[in-house]
Amino acid sequence: MKELKAKRELLDLVKVIVELSERLKSVQEDLKNGRLISAAEAVRDLKRRLEQ
Repeated sequence: MKELKAKRELLDLVKVIVELSERLKSVQEDLKNGRLISAAEAVRDLKRRLEQ
């Protein structure tokens, strides 16, 4: 049971990391395409979520 809980926690962590990576790729695309406001808003949102 303990091992299963640890694996679930690791899976949750991996999901968070993947989501962060995808959001950062989106920010990078926004910057490439000149959408600075959109990129800044996304970074601000990521920062808020990380501080929780």
